[in-house]
Amino acid sequence: MSLLDSFRPGSWVSLLEPDEKEIDRVVSMLGVEKSLISDSLDQYEMPRFEIEDGAMYIYVRVPERSSGDIITFPLLIVIGDNYVLTVSSRKTSIFNNFISGRVACDPKEKMEFLLRLFLSINDKYHFFMIDINRRLRGIKLRLKKIDVKDIIQFVDFEQVLNDFLSSLVPLNSVFQKIMNGRHASLKEEEKDLAEDAVLGNNQLIELSKSYLRYAVNIKDTHSNIATHELNKVIKILTVMTIIMTFPNMVFGFFGMNVPLGFVGGDHAYIVIFLSTFAFIGAISFLIFRKRWI
Repeated sequence: MSLLDSFRPGSWVSLLEPDEKEIDRVVSMLGVEKSLISDSLDQYEMPRFEIEDGAMYIYVRVPERSSGDIITFPLLIVIGDNYVLTVSSRKTSIFNNFISGRVACDPKEKMEFLLRLFLSINDKYHFFMIDINRRLRGIKLRLKKIDVKDIIQFVDFEQVLNDFLSSLVPLNSVFQKIMNGRHASLKEEEKDLAEDAVLGNNQLIELSKSYLRYAVNIKDTHSNIATHELNKVIKILTVMTIIMTFPNMVFGFFGMNVPLGFVGGDHAYIVIFLSTFAFIGAISFLIFRKRWI
């Protein structure tokens, strides 16, 4: 017997990676709107709030780690007269504390259950943001030794943080619609939970923006350092080219297959050699004196 067969009023029904048959059974049993349930399986669905036949349909995005990457995916929470329904296309750990009882919350207290679920989602976002911040600071400590792998990681962090922002900002308006009391009345303790959820959401938005600026600043700093180091190498190579040009000209001149009176002397080689290195020394002294490198 499946969980749907044992459903009792006031229960929490959770659909994880549902197939068409399971969706049809839930639609038939709870009277929910099938098209709205199907929307939650769209990986690009954004947070929003809808009312349909007296039931609240709340779409949020939940962060999770998948194959080493941090992603967000949609989660639908439906608050009906005598049930709470959650629909997700992926497994998520935010339900673990509810299932294990570490979060003491009765689904019959629907609004409290919803708000505690919001707080768990906020905690999940915060966990990943702290992890990203820790890894960014670790990269910053070896700023001059950043390699291509780190650059790719910067791009990934920026993508994740932008994804967080695009998920958290519309979620704020969802919180506001729930808190205004027009769609559901909140008890005093539930109002406190709602305020905590809104406050946590606002803090997460600011953290996302702050960490995004931090990642961009580190990347720009590394880019400036790399450009500076490249310029130094180019300057050194340019100076070496200038220094070596004169002896090449001298040795090339005296290496010509034409008569030169000076080369017949006994000390011609020594004079040419010492004169050349004296000129190299003078040019090198001038370059370092002017701090051209």
